[in-house]
Amino acid sequence: MKILIVDDNIHNIEMAAVTVELAGHEPVSVYSGYDALDIMAQDNVRLLLVDWMMPEMDGIELIKRIRAQFSDRYIYIIMLTAKESQDDIVTGLEVGADDYVVKPFLPRELRARIGIGVRIIEMESRLSDHLEHMENLATRDHLTKLYNRRRFLELAEKSFEDHSPFSLFMLDVDHFKQINDRFGHPAGDKVLVQVADLVNDQLQDMGIIGRYGGEEFIGILPDRASDEATTLVETLCKSIEETPIKLAVENIQITASIGIVTCNGNNKNDCTVHDLIHRADEALYRAKNNGRNRVEIAD
Repeated sequence: MKILIVDDNIHNIEMAAVTVELAGHEPVSVYSGYDALDIMAQDNVRLLLVDWMMPEMDGIELIKRIRAQFSDRYIYIIMLTAKESQDDIVTGLEVGADDYVVKPFLPRELRARIGIGVRIIEMESRLSDHLEHMENLATRDHLTKLYNRRRFLELAEKSFEDHSPFSLFMLDVDHFKQINDRFGHPAGDKVLVQVADLVNDQLQDMGIIGRYGGEEFIGILPDRASDEATTLVETLCKSIEETPIKLAVENIQITASIGIVTCNGNNKNDCTVHDLIHRADEALYRAKNNGRNRVEIAD
């Protein structure tokens, strides 16, 4: 782990760096608080040893700025200082230091304090990964990894309030039941995953994509007027047709039908996301009835 040492005294830095190396970590040394902030902005440093008494910006001010500027990640800060009164220790901890070591320090003690910091950082990382995993379970479709219906609707509602024009499409894989019946459900799953990947690759940067259920997918294209949004989904429809699915026994060609609707600023107050879904669904079924492998625009 990289450990950032911030001290204006080269002798102190050398002693701390040797201790960090003996603890099995990589020391990175700077001589001012401003240099420390530059390093923090460029690298994901998670543990710091900070001296209190420094010119231009002391350790207290540096810790305040770190807590204000890098609140997006957990950072463990050990303050190294000759100040040892109770008031000083409390002041350091209150502004955001996690631990406090009085100089001159014993290398063995500092290694132990660093070990505590590393364990806490690793614990926080495991907790963060677990929370992310739990959020994915709650918001993502287990097969395609797209947003599930509930999370998609939440995001769509918020996006609808913030953007105009606002286009929404629904996509259905054609003859999907026949694929399952002929090749089996694992093949059907492969089809869904590939379609999801195609939709995600082509449209994710422009909007929000979700799996609506079964072989149906749904997406929004904020700030896309009808002509532009229709061109995008027509390109997607063609890509699905031109991308064969590689199965163990043979390659199969699939197609998809798409219904799309756009709500403009002048009629936005007269519709909701659920209204748009209903209209896009009606357009989707027109695409099915008109021969499939096509895009239909809602009235």
